[in-house]
Amino acid sequence: MPAGKSLQLVSVGTVNNDDEHISDADLVSDDHIEVLTTNNNKEKRVRDKIYRCLYCSMEVAQLPRHLYSAHADEIEVQELLATKDARKRRLLLAKLRHIGGHQKNLTTLKQGKGTMTVVYRPSKGSSVLTDSSKYVPCQYCFGYYCRKQLWRHVRRCPVALASDANCHQNKKKMKPARAADLLVVNSSRDDVDAVISNMRKGKVYSAICNDTLVHELARKLMSRAGHSSHHVNYVRARLRKLGRLLLQVRKQNVSLRSATLSTIIAPEHFKKVVSAVKVVAGYSAQTNSYKAPSVGVHLGHDLRKCGLTLENSAVQADDLTTMRKAQAFVKLCTDEWNYEISGGARRELQSRKFNRPKLLPLMSDVGKLTSHLKDVQVSNMAIVQSTECNRSRAQAFKTLSDATLAQLILFNRRRQGEVSKLTIERYTKHAGKVTTGVKDCLSPLEQKLCKYFTRLEIPGKRNNCVPVLFTDKQSKIMNCITDPRCRALAEISPENEYVFALTKGSLSHTRGHDVLRSFADNCGADHPEHLRSSNLRKHIATMSQLLNLKRNELDQLAKFLGHDIRVHRDYYRLPHDIVQTAQLAKVLMAMESGTMESLRGKSLHEIDVADHVGECGFCVLLC
Repeated sequence: MPAGKSLQLVSVGTVNNDDEHISDADLVSDDHIEVLTTNNNKEKRVRDKIYRCLYCSMEVAQLPRHLYSAHADEIEVQELLATKDARKRRLLLAKLRHIGGHQKNLTTLKQGKGTMTVVYRPSKGSSVLTDSSKYVPCQYCFGYYCRKQLWRHVRRCPVALASDANCHQNKKKMKPARAADLLVVNSSRDDVDAVISNMRKGKVYSAICNDTLVHELARKLMSRAGHSSHHVNYVRARLRKLGRLLLQVRKQNVSLRSATLSTIIAPEHFKKVVSAVKVVAGYSAQTNSYKAPSVGVHLGHDLRKCGLTLENSAVQADDLTTMRKAQAFVKLCTDEWNYEISGGARRELQSRKFNRPKLLPLMSDVGKLTSHLKDVQVSNMAIVQSTECNRSRAQAFKTLSDATLAQLILFNRRRQGEVSKLTIERYTKHAGKVTTGVKDCLSPLEQKLCKYFTRLEIPGKRNNCVPVLFTDKQSKIMNCITDPRCRALAEISPENEYVFALTKGSLSHTRGHDVLRSFADNCGADHPEHLRSSNLRKHIATMSQLLNLKRNELDQLAKFLGHDIRVHRDYYRLPHDIVQTAQLAKVLMAMESGTMESLRGKSLHEIDVADHVGECGFCVLLC
């Protein structure tokens, strides 16, 4: 630092410009977050940017001078002073500068008012770039950048490049915007209490009920899911895995008998955590296999997210020791988890798929289930429409609702959860016939089918729009199920919004998997265990290979099933063992017999090996 120059400290609200004096009170309203803008004019650039010190929270104009004079005993500042490499010095200084700004921005976001500091301040008068929701932090340097431009910064972020240089393997990285959202706390305390307080009581519940880091993870997961009640059980399952891990760590280590999740997220406890994860996942050292390999993979993801969450909280609380430990633990998870846990666990998962029997429903079983559902609907519909008000009528209404739910899943080959969550409002407002002018271009048979079916679009997986078709008979039953008087007689709460609602005052819906399994067991099918929604979807996708569909027709089928054509081709249309053996074996036999040239220009369906090698030769080849 040059001698003879005094340290100039500038606090917020005391910056002097050539044009005017601007304070935070002028920039910030009572309940609004404002992004600090530049004060440049047409004549010159005004260098009035201020920075927040992460050690003393003072805002200064010359951050390096302040660090050298006031915080020379800090580890990071000592490393900065000892560095001779100019590039590394700029990198360390930028990270110290951005972490201080990150602390301030987190406090501002938590309070809901104040000023936000970003790396590139927008120009004064820019209405778009001054929106605080447009800026998110970089997961490497903690600098705040525009969300749409964050990916561009991450590609050339010096901290990220240095981190990649120290890594000796290529790993799938988290998207920058998603990683930025993990660094920002934004959710409700009430939702977390509802998730954790209703968990099954026991040792696992006792271990996580008062763990603040577990609460923070639950808050983030519920916020990402839009606080949807359908994701509560999924979040609880992830929390219970962490609780089982925490209990195992306490059991194996005497010094950690009262440890919390925040305690074990430290580099010195990494090996202990790995050992506990192996026990929870059922690892056997003799066979080098896992009883539950997916548990080890999932815990790796959740521990890394907990480390990032703890690091974020430590930055906000100005706890540099905890922050450094969390950073080191996350780095260990990123570098070592694949070698310690997930590599072997994923190989175990993959090996279990080999030679697994791919059993699809028999056409005869599908016919038996369809006939059984129709008989159940006819008998129970007569009881529901009767004038007698008794207990059997309420039971008949519930059976009628379950049979209709199973029939819609079976007929449309839909995922069971998609139809189960159908609401009364969506059905009554949006279900209807096809009335567009395109119908005139269809054949007479196709026009009659459009009149016969009612179409309704419902949200599918990943918020895809998927259709559900109803016949006229099914529509009459649906109208009966949604009738408020019939629902009241069946003891369904008037506040329940679902078509296939549970009784006895519940606000939830019937599980399609349960009713489909129940009717499949009672329909007299030879293999009722194969009549499941996933198997039915694979069944139609596999049988479509025998139809020789065109590309546009295959695309329509994929969209109806609710996934992209590439997913349909790569996963749902994987050649079934029977189709693959029956068709491709003809090519191998033709090559074996030397008659491949005579099959030129033919498709797999047109090839008949017996015509070329004869019946006797065909038998010889098989022998």
